[in-house]
Amino acid sequence: MLEFRKWALVAVALAVVGVCAAPARPAQKDKAGKKEKLVAEEGAIKVILLRHKSVRDDLKLSDKQAEKIRDFAARQWKKAQGVADLEDKEKREARWKAMGKENDNFLRETLSKEQYRRLEQIGMQVAGLAWVTRPDIARELKLTDDQKKKYRDLQKTAHKEMHDILHGDRIKDPDDKLRELGKTNRKRLWDLLTDDQQATWKRLRGEPFKGDLSKD
Repeated sequence: MLEFRKWALVAVALAVVGVCAAPARPAQKDKAGKKEKLVAEEGAIKVILLRHKSVRDDLKLSDKQAEKIRDFAARQWKKAQGVADLEDKEKREARWKAMGKENDNFLRETLSKEQYRRLEQIGMQVAGLAWVTRPDIARELKLTDDQKKKYRDLQKTAHKEMHDILHGDRIKDPDDKLRELGKTNRKRLWDLLTDDQQATWKRLRGEPFKGDLSKD
């Protein structure tokens, strides 16, 4: 089983780098499969973001909401450790998908529509590379087929780089490396957008998130 420290790093990777920590798999051809994968990744990122006090404060959560989220996140955390230990790839992938749906359903039931929307905006700001190819976002940005391909390639690159940091024995400061990778990925995202697309992205992401994820 992965030690707690390793899982803490996975949390940072998901929230800041914005790519799925589950093992990479071949691209699924059916739309339902792609949607399930997207829900799983985004759901994990959103729950992990809510583990940070700065995010909860931004959403103006009530004490009751915050306690409910902490309890749910703790349960999902334990589940994630068990899923990661499964040797059967198909079972592991099925469990990741199931957890993704659980995460999203929980968030929609617990948060108000305004809070859920703001959480999505924060997700876009800190993990934009995971959001940009989402069908609704891609349509709003009017991404070209070439841009979509380039972003998918960047997502694969980011996944490999994150994996190397998490599992590299010679990495002395993985937290810092992951934060650097997060900045790099946000620059990669920005550089491929046109001026008009950048303006649309700013509108969709909402007010800048000013919290510091490294401190809580």
